[in-house]
Amino acid sequence: MAPIILHYLHRDNFGGGPKNVVQVIDALAGLGEQQVVTAGAGRLTEQLKSRPEVKLHKISDLSPALFPVTAWRLNSLMSKVRPQMVITHGQWGGMFMGMALRMAAPVQGVFVTQWCSLYESRDAWRSARNWLAEWFAFSRHQHIVCASDGNVRQFLYSGLLDDRSRVAIIPNPLEPPTLAEAGVIARLTPPARVEGLKTFVFLGRLERQKRPDWLLMAWKRALDGGMKNARLLILGEGAWRARCQKIIRDQLLSDSVTMLGHRTDAAWYLQSSDGLLLTSLY
Repeated sequence: MAPIILHYLHRDNFGGGPKNVVQVIDALAGLGEQQVVTAGAGRLTEQLKSRPEVKLHKISDLSPALFPVTAWRLNSLMSKVRPQMVITHGQWGGMFMGMALRMAAPVQGVFVTQWCSLYESRDAWRSARNWLAEWFAFSRHQHIVCASDGNVRQFLYSGLLDDRSRVAIIPNPLEPPTLAEAGVIARLTPPARVEGLKTFVFLGRLERQKRPDWLLMAWKRALDGGMKNARLLILGEGAWRARCQKIIRDQLLSDSVTMLGHRTDAAWYLQSSDGLLLTSLY
């Protein structure tokens, strides 16, 4: 009988989680029966519609304050599915599944974390909440997968990790386009490089976590400080798009800043630019 591998992503409607889950499913193809549990319906649900070999379970999306209820529902689901391995993707999922694993029969748990929670000394409640969320994940998953050595160090400093042998580091990749895709991109996309202009790229969701407002105000200060012959391309969509557009208008940045929205050819833009600007909080 093939072992059952259960993947858990708490919310599948934003961020890199949905893509990461699909990549892991593909990497484990043929090693066992794979099932996925998620809250809500988003990008991952859409991607799995054409994957009949992967069974999808849904649980209702509750407030993080009700995480014991979510954990109980996960535990009930695992009692029915009886997986041999659980792979949890992301911080909130790590907390929910960590608590569920405390109630479940022994099972191998893998926690895939893309970043460390934000610990802010000026916000004691947020710092304590984030540490507790990750403690649930680290205390019950036997194996940890991180995207960088820097993340591992932060987990060690925070006291969440005491055994580095539990950790595997797999860098979070940006896959280059295939040769066929590159040919299509070259025909459809105007050149990112412009003679005499330095091109800088911002890549990310237009939301508070990525702080695109800081990006634009820093760009304004650079222009006021004498920077010339430079342009900024913003790749991404999100709830802060209107806010960014207002800053561009109010600060008279429209001549040097272009918002390109969500792009499937982001790797091509990065390869063709002079610099990448990141202003993420975490």
